[in-house]
Amino acid sequence: EDQPSKPIDKSTAEYVAEYQEWDRANRLCLKIIKRSISDSIMGAIPDNDNAKQFLGAIGQRFVESDKAETGDLMDRLMSMKYDGSSGVREYIMKMIHISSKLEALKILIAEPFLVYHVLNSLPSQFNQLKVAYNAQRDKWDLNDLIVVCAQEECRMRRETVETVQLAFQPQQNKWS
Repeated sequence: EDQPSKPIDKSTAEYVAEYQEWDRANRLCLKIIKRSISDSIMGAIPDNDNAKQFLGAIGQRFVESDKAETGDLMDRLMSMKYDGSSGVREYIMKMIHISSKLEALKILIAEPFLVYHVLNSLPSQFNQLKVAYNAQRDKWDLNDLIVVCAQEECRMRRETVETVQLAFQPQQNKWS
């Protein structure tokens, strides 16, 4: 709330009480704000007796960091490659999370672009899935993509387990 003007001798008792209530709330807000931010940030902000103006000064210091954060998020999104260390579902969710952070910074990423980008960032083990997607007339949304990729990942795991079992199955002794 904006700071009301200080009461003068002719001010009503009601106005004086309202100003005192605002002043107390303002001082409490300033104490809470100043105790909850780090010393390095406090040192970069000019001191102010008004909580609203103090928060505005903090906001101005971080305007330029939006540009840096946007660049960092774009770099992360565009350079992501699925390495198999986590599940494909988690990988796609990370990409969606980065995309939503960019949207909060006013960088809109269309869902069809994100679907294509996810597919292109998957390794060659998912080529069968990529071909199937390109052969279809229907376009997937992100939920469809997550479901299909998770199913494909399960299928690949089952095939890998079956191959390992076949390759390492012990031979029976012919002389027994």
